[in-house]
Amino acid sequence: MRAFAVIGVVLIVTVLGIGLSKSFSTRYSRGYSEEGFKRVEIGMSQAEVRAVLGIPHYSILSIYQPSNELAVYSMVGSEKRFAIAYQHCEVHFSNDVVVGKSKRLRFR
Repeated sequence: MRAFAVIGVVLIVTVLGIGLSKSFSTRYSRGYSEEGFKRVEIGMSQAEVRAVLGIPHYSILSIYQPSNELAVYSMVGSEKRFAIAYQHCEVHFSNDVVVGKSKRLRFR
């Protein structure tokens, strides 16, 4: 009887684990890596960042300050209909120089 309980618990944990892993789906831009993101520092040029991380999925320019740009290196993955969250990675530029970066879990 105890063996069935253990098997049941293992089965439940496995099913929940597979379900949760499908709930977090992130698609990174080509060339992106965690090591590269860690190497991005304030003061780097946009060309230096692209050499490390590649081209972002998309960039957003500020309409109020056109010299400010937000480069987004991740988005919801291919399993988007099941995803409840994804890892959002972005680099902030002003006058083509890094002024900040952020990485956070983003919920849909």
